[in-house]
Amino acid sequence: MKCPPFKPKLSLIGMPGSGKTWLANALEKELGLEAQDLDHYFETQSGMAISQFWNQYGESEFRVLERYYMFELLDSQVSIIAMGGGTPCFLIIWIVLKNKVCVFI
Repeated sequence: MKCPPFKPKLSLIGMPGSGKTWLANALEKELGLEAQDLDHYFETQSGMAISQFWNQYGESEFRVLERYYMFELLDSQVSIIAMGGGTPCFLIIWIVLKNKVCVFI
């Protein structure tokens, strides 16, 4: 019996500017696994820069949409997700990520 290809899910978390996106891109190139930066995904999907969205709608609306996009990525074929710096600051995120592989940078 042949096993299906292994598709790991790796979440990179850490302070803003710690190198999460850089590491995600390096791992994507080295391992050939698809990587996505949550902040970049947010901007692409919402059609707005995070700063613009934040100023127009506020932090609470930003966090709601950020969580929605995080769940989309966790359910997608993306293997490596570079989380936003503030993403893991909420209990619901830790509940979701507790059974995932997370690397703190």
